Amino acid sequence: MLAKKKLIALIVGVCVVGGAIVLMVKPKNEEPVKKDKEHTVVVDDIRVSIEGGGEAKLEGVDHKFETNGSIEKIYVNKGDKVKKGTTLAKLSDEDINLQIEESKIEQNIKSETLNQLKNQKKNLPEDLSLDSQIKLAQGELDKINQKIKKLKSDLNKLYIYAKNNGIVLDIKGELGASVTPSNPVVVIGKEEKIYLDVLLSQTDIIGVKENQEVKVTFETYPDIEVNGIVKEKSYISSAQGEDVNYKVIAELDTKELEIYQGMTAEIEFLIKNKENVIQVPNKAITMKDNKQIVKVKENDKIKEVEVKTGFSDGKVTEILEGLQEGQVVIEERQVGGFEGSRAN
Repeated sequence: MLAKKKLIALIVGVCVVGGAIVLMVKPKNEEPVKKDKEHTVVVDDIRVSIEGGGEAKLEGVDHKFETNGSIEKIYVNKGDKVKKGTTLAKLSDEDINLQIEESKIEQNIKSETLNQLKNQKKNLPEDLSLDSQIKLAQGELDKINQKIKKLKSDLNKLYIYAKNNGIVLDIKGELGASVTPSNPVVVIGKEEKIYLDVLLSQTDIIGVKENQEVKVTFETYPDIEVNGIVKEKSYISSAQGEDVNYKVIAELDTKELEIYQGMTAEIEFLIKNKENVIQVPNKAITMKDNKQIVKVKENDKIKEVEVKTGFSDGKVTEILEGLQEGQVVIEERQVGGFEGSRAN
C-alpha cells in the first residue's frame, strides 16, 4: 500500500514539472523581434588591406678593418649606443711593429751602401760603372723607405671607428681571430633607418608589391600610426614547420619616435585606401524599389533617405550623396527568434 502511494506521488510530480516546462517554452508571439541599432554618420578612412605583424629592425652597417691581422681588443658590446667616431676594435700591432723594426735595419744597410758608393764616386769621378751602382742602390733604398711609410700608415688602420651614430647590433669578431678587410667585425644599426620584418602567408604575399604603402602601429605607441613602404619581398619561402611564409621588409618613417631593435608592431599593406569619406555601416543600407535607402532618425522620427554609395571594405560604405556627418542612421536587426524565447 505504501509503495502504491509513492508511485502515485511520483507520477503527479512528473506531470507538474512537465506542465511548467511547456508553459515556459510556449511561444507568446510567432512574430520575429526586431531591435534597432543607431549609428552616427562619420568621416573617416576606408581601407582594404592585408594585415600582419612583425619586429623592428635597424639598418645594419658593417664595420671592417682595412688591413689583415688578428683582433687584439673589442671596445664595445652588443646593444651599446655609440656615436660616430667611437673606437670599436683594434688589431694587434705586434706583427707590423716587427716588420717596421726589420725594415729599419734593412734601411740602414741600404743607406750605408749608398753612402759608400757616393764616396767612391767622389774619389773616382771618371768611373762610370759607379753611376749605375749608385742608381741601383738609391732605388733599393727608396723601396724600403716606401715600405716603412706604408707600415706606419697601417698602424692607423689597426683601429675600427664608428661610421655613424647608432646601436651595436652584432659583434662578429672574436679576440685573437685573424681577419681580412672582407670580414665584418662590428655591425652598427642606424637609428634613423627603421625597418619592419614581416612574415606573410603564401596567400597574402600575392597582394604585396614593392613600394606599396603601409600603415604601422607599434605596441609601444598604440595611438600613433607610422607610414612606410614595402622595400623588398622574398620570393623564397621561409618554411617553419607546416607553414609556408614569405619575408617582407617595410621601410618606415618613424620621425622622432624612439624605436628599438625587436619592438613589435601591427602592419597593414594597403590595397586601396580612401581618406576622409562620409561612411555608414553596410547593414544600415537597404534596397527598396531598386534604390539604396538609409533610415535617418531626426527629432525622434524616422525617415527614409535615398543615398548614392561609393567604395566599401565589406563592413562600411562610402556615402557620396544623401547624408552628412553627424546624422543618426538606423540599422534594423532581428534579435533572437520569438518573443517567447526572450523570457529567460
